[in-house]
Amino acid sequence: MIQRIQSLFLLMAMGLLISMIFIPLAEVKDFQENILQFDLIGVKMAGEPGYLFITYPLLILIAAAILVSLITIIKYRNRILQIRLCIFNILLLLGFYGMLLYLLNKVKVHFTATIYYEIPVLFPVICVILIFLAIRGIRKDIILLRSYDRIR
Repeated sequence: MIQRIQSLFLLMAMGLLISMIFIPLAEVKDFQENILQFDLIGVKMAGEPGYLFITYPLLILIAAAILVSLITIIKYRNRILQIRLCIFNILLLLGFYGMLLYLLNKVKVHFTATIYYEIPVLFPVICVILIFLAIRGIRKDIILLRSYDRIR
């Protein structure tokens, strides 16, 4: 299961997505020069508990992408299902970006602020690339197994 390269790609993607939960995605400065942190749960003042603006849809999309990656790794014997789950995972990550842009625009208007993106905003793009590489590995396995069937 883990010996296959696509499983390693999916594990790396899952690790990046898990790390997004703990790292802020953006820094928001409002018109009073207050610094706010934008993460997967919401927007909060830097260093203070409690959220000013809630962004649970982002957390739900990332949790779903993590779960789909885990299921994809577990279903290593059903390669066609693995490819479909990988494509679904890519669609979830693209939906994450759409929701992220929507919520950032909403925060920008609500707080009349400027937004400074952090590095974890790029993690889903890296995950899409890793999942695409996993799809290529799964297809190579399918081709290899079909060639063994032809020899018999």
